[in-house]
Amino acid sequence: MRHATIALVLMVLPTAALAQDLAPLDELKACRLDPGSISLAFIYEGGACEQTGDAEVAHVDGDTVAITVPTLATAEICTMQLVKVNFAGLVTVPETATRIDVQVLNPTGEVVAAGDGDITPNTPDCLPPEAQVPASQ
Repeated sequence: MRHATIALVLMVLPTAALAQDLAPLDELKACRLDPGSISLAFIYEGGACEQTGDAEVAHVDGDTVAITVPTLATAEICTMQLVKVNFAGLVTVPETATRIDVQVLNPTGEVVAAGDGDITPNTPDCLPPEAQVPASQ
């Protein structure tokens, strides 16, 4: 009986892991700065010891650009606490791109958060990430 229970648990664990939903990308915003680049920003629920790397174009499929954002571990030992992780960066994309499909990768390369949306035109509130001024306190 004990072996049957262990076998059942081992069969269910992979299924439960696959059933986990990816974290959504909150406040996903992409706006065209010039014909060859966009400003990309979003927030997701990630680990307290995660830091986002530079966004990279994975591939282009028609008018949609797939973008990956890797994460790096900032500590060897960390709590499993979830926190809001902010990302803002510039991405070089083809002029014909009108949509984005963004995936955040954990340090081992697994997708942990994802979202998609349209690339909006350049407007006065479409500033490069380094030009954004924090709100006064």
